[in-house]
Amino acid sequence: MAAHLNDAPSRSGRRWLWWIPAGCLVLLLLLGAGAAGLAWLVDAALGEAEVYQEPLRRAQASAEVRALLGEPVEAGWLPQGRIEIDHQGRGDARLSIPLQGPRGEAVLEVRADLPEGADDWVYARMEVVPAGGGAPIDLRFEAR
Repeated sequence: MAAHLNDAPSRSGRRWLWWIPAGCLVLLLLLGAGAAGLAWLVDAALGEAEVYQEPLRRAQASAEVRALLGEPVEAGWLPQGRIEIDHQGRGDARLSIPLQGPRGEAVLEVRADLPEGADDWVYARMEVVPAGGGAPIDLRFEAR
């Protein structure tokens, strides 16, 4: 009599194979949720800064920008750039804020400095650059 060998893996032996793709999927979902959460925190932190809010207010109030993008003019998601303030109160900001409206999209480019001891940012650049090209709209001299 020959011994009967079962070459097929047992049911319990196959069960662990499902843990590999399931574990990878869970890991990818956690990493994606973490990245989305971090992006949301950065967006929220930048959105609270005066050097972000003032240019956005001016863009929304500008007749030229409203004519270009339509109404309402809104900030797009996830601005790019940096805001740095040192221990002496001097600051430097370089931001690119996406704008959108019913008629199109643009980018609000901001370059500003905060002199030591000052309360207000000094804007070297505050321009709305149309996405499809065209002349930038300078907002530095728009009413506050």
